[in-house]
Amino acid sequence: MSIIKSFSVGNGDMFYIEHGSDNFTTIDCCYSTDLDNQEDIYTEINEKAKNKGITRFISTHPDDDHIRGLVDFCS
Repeated sequence: MSIIKSFSVGNGDMFYIEHGSDNFTTIDCCYSTDLDNQEDIYTEINEKAKNKGITRFISTHPDDDHIRGLVDFCS
């Protein structure tokens, strides 16, 4: 069974899908130091994705508030 979770990140939302398989998906990304919950989001997503063999990122569109912090997240 898959689990979908959303996070409020200012003007929008970001999501992850923890698939019932070896896959993990993040949809949009907005890591910014002005978010109160930035560290909690980062920690949770990394914890959920760490044992998955296939991870992917989907951007609904390339505006800054949908890809901000992606380099930090993926490193």
